[in-house]
Amino acid sequence: MVKSGGENISSVEVERITVGYKDVAECTIVGIPDECWGEAVLALVVLNPGRYDVPQPAPSPTGMRRPAWTHNAAP
Repeated sequence: MVKSGGENISSVEVERITVGYKDVAECTIVGIPDECWGEAVLALVVLNPGRYDVPQPAPSPTGMRRPAWTHNAAP
């Protein structure tokens, strides 16, 4: 569980959503210290073979859909 800005963010839910991307083989989510939010979410990601040679920008959090998250777990 990552506590950010007074909200509890389920690392398990974020991991499940992240590995749903076709290029992601594995990931883990950790909380790192943040002066403003208390903790920030950090994703450590292993891409599928052959995908590491094509740099891709991370998707914008505002462009992500929320259906997989419960209302209470949404950032």
